[in-house]
Order: sequence, then C-alpha cells, then structure tokens
Amino acid sequence: MYERHEMIDAFIEAGVECGHERNADYNGRKQDGFGYYQITQKNGRRHSTAAAYLDPVRRRPNLNVVTNAHVKKLLIEGKRAVGVSYDVDGKAEEVRAAASVIVSAGAVQSPQLLELSGIGAPALLREHGIEPLHELPGVGENYRDHFAARLNWRVNQRITLNEDTKGLRFAREVIKYAFTRRGILTFTAGIGHGFVRSRPELETPDCQFFFVHGSFSDANTRALDDEPGMTIGVYQCRPESQGSIHIGSPDPFAPPKIRPNFLSQQIDCEALVGGDLTPSNTLDQLTFKAWNKRFPEGRTDADWLSSDTDEVDAYVADELCGWPSSVSLWRDFLDGVEAAEKTENIKDVRRDFPFHLIGGGLAPATNKGQAVRALADRLGKAGFTDVSCEILEGFRHETINETGREKPMNDFADWLDRVTANASA
Repeated sequence: MYERHEMIDAFIEAGVECGHERNADYNGRKQDGFGYYQITQKNGRRHSTAAAYLDPVRRRPNLNVVTNAHVKKLLIEGKRAVGVSYDVDGKAEEVRAAASVIVSAGAVQSPQLLELSGIGAPALLREHGIEPLHELPGVGENYRDHFAARLNWRVNQRITLNEDTKGLRFAREVIKYAFTRRGILTFTAGIGHGFVRSRPELETPDCQFFFVHGSFSDANTRALDDEPGMTIGVYQCRPESQGSIHIGSPDPFAPPKIRPNFLSQQIDCEALVGGDLTPSNTLDQLTFKAWNKRFPEGRTDADWLSSDTDEVDAYVADELCGWPSSVSLWRDFLDGVEAAEKTENIKDVRRDFPFHLIGGGLAPATNKGQAVRALADRLGKAGFTDVSCEILEGFRHETINETGREKPMNDFADWLDRVTANASA
C-alpha cells in the first residue's frame, strides 16, 4: 500500500503496544505482526493475474483466448476427457484437446462442471438426471470458507473515508487520482493488517485482521456511514468446518448450491471469539484512544471484554460476512487418481503433466510453504514425474526442484511453452 493515513498508523502502533511486532512483509519469513496490506496494483489500478501474465502473451500462436464463454460440460469419450462444450453469446461451441483438458474453473464452478459432466457421487448425479460416468464422491466436498466478523466504532474526528467519499472532498480525490494515480481511490477493502494467535501455544497465527478508517451504514450495499467511523474485521485463517458445493440442477447456467457449514467445529468458534477480543484490547491502548468515540450500541471496551462467552459466540454467529476461499480439491484429485488406477474407471491418467506449485504470495496461510512441499511430495509418490514447487517470500522467492528440473518455471509463457510442447509430443 503506497498511501498512508494517521489512523492506520495508530492501529499499527496500538498492535505494537499490545506486544505484537511490526511486520511489513507478512508473506515473508514470518507472518506475525501488524502493518499495511500489500497490494496487487500497477499505476494505481488493480493489476490482476490476467493483466500481469495473460495479456503480455495473448498474441502467441499457441494461445487462443475465448471471452464471453460459458463452459457447459466436459466432452468424454469412453473414459477419457477429450474437450469441452461451451456457449459464446448464446451460440453452442465445442473445442477438442490434443492431449489434456485442464479443469480450472475456480473453487465454486470446478465441482459444478465435473458433476455436470457425470463425474461425482452417483446418487447425486442421478437425482438430477445425469448419468454417472465416473464415481468420485469427493467432488464438491471438503469446502472450507473464511468468514469475517466486523466490529465498528465511531470516530471523534472527521478524518475517515466516510467523509472523504462525499461532496467536495471526493471531488478533490477524483482529481488527485486522475493526475497522480494516488489517494483514496487506490485503497483496498482492508488497509491495515494484523496476524495474531488466538492461543499462545499455536505455532503460527490463526487469526487475521483487516482495519479500515471507514464504516458501513449497510454492509450489503457497501454504503458508508454519514458519521465518522472505523471498522476492524477478523477471520480465522484456517477454519476446520467443512461444507460442500454441488449442482442443484442439470442446467449449466443455474448456480450451484453452496453450503459452507460455518462454525460447525467448536475450534472455529473459539478462534473467532479469541480473535474478536483482540481488537477491543488493541483499541484500549493509549495510541488508539484518540480516535475511539464509542463502541456500537453504547457498549464500552470493558463491557465487551467481560462479556459472557455464550454471548460473544452469539455475536460471532450473527455478524458474519463471507470472504471466499477455495475448495480443498487436491486431496480428492490425488485420491481420484489412485482410485482410477485401481478400478480402471478413467483411462490414460497423465503423470507427465508439469506441476509447478506456488506457496506464499497471495496465499500467506500456507505455513511457510509446508503445505506446498507436502503436496509436491505426495504428487511425487503418486507417480507424477515433473513436479516442482516455488515458495514466495514477499517479492523474493526460492525454487525447489523436486525432480531435477534445470530451470524453474517462473512465468506463464514458460508454462504455456511446456504444456503445448507436451501436447505436440
């Protein structure tokens, strides 16, 4: 984050006064601490993975990008996926693969696409009139989602986003952004961060804070308050509660049914309660008292800290806002590969496909790459012959070659060359 604000600085200082560290690089060697969030921006605008990696290679002859397309199902011949069926602006299309089909439709639509194609739990597929082609009950299961509880306070000075986004102040910010690409229009949803442990015996942080010098009058519409305000959001980094994502209809244009099953594990409730207590503790520090006007509904920080645990549990259960994460599909993928070999339900499972696994970066909750290394190890044990993993540490990285690769795969162009080379071979 390039911009700085006195309230964000005060939030970070309050965290330090609570005994936490300053940490500008939570994607580095240590995650604990408070600081400003890192951002994916270029020249003041969000710089997506498509802009950073796809746009520079769009003109390559071995790449064809189709937009405004909606994939309906995989094309399966015998027991082999050979392509996909999709619509473009209402027109039905098909594309055939020379070697492999990669399902990469995200955490929500990947399981939906597999089930629409006849891959999943047979009983569920038949319920929606889909003939099972491959039994894989893990599809759509093991869904884990972060969620956040928000705490809001009034501020006793008119220096928050609530005022900066209205009237002449906002007009000045628009002009500032137009000429400098700086200002409040470059702010993210969370500006100040904190990674803490809800219990001292934990090896790594399990709770993450988002602080912003603004508050919503209506969280659903994202409308900011008229009065000055500030917000701290907290969520558990690695929730244990598991839900599911499954089709609710054979119609590929119908949304899937998402059942997050929040707070079904007691440890998730305890982590959220422990994380929720920390913001009030932070606000109790002298540095932050200058901004704190009152607690919501007139309650003081002391009232909050002395609350009955059941009461706090009820607050956490009632005041949730979703932060989407991903489905835990890798375990099911590997289990599916092993099951396929044993039952011969799926033919020609490729084991020479290059896997380049990346930890850290935009996924800081990987415990310093341990999860990525463990996955690379299991892929190797499953017989995959071309596996490497890269552990990002802020803007640095180290590459670990699991299979003796001479050159790490560091960008999309390298990956594209390798995939198409394997396809032609």
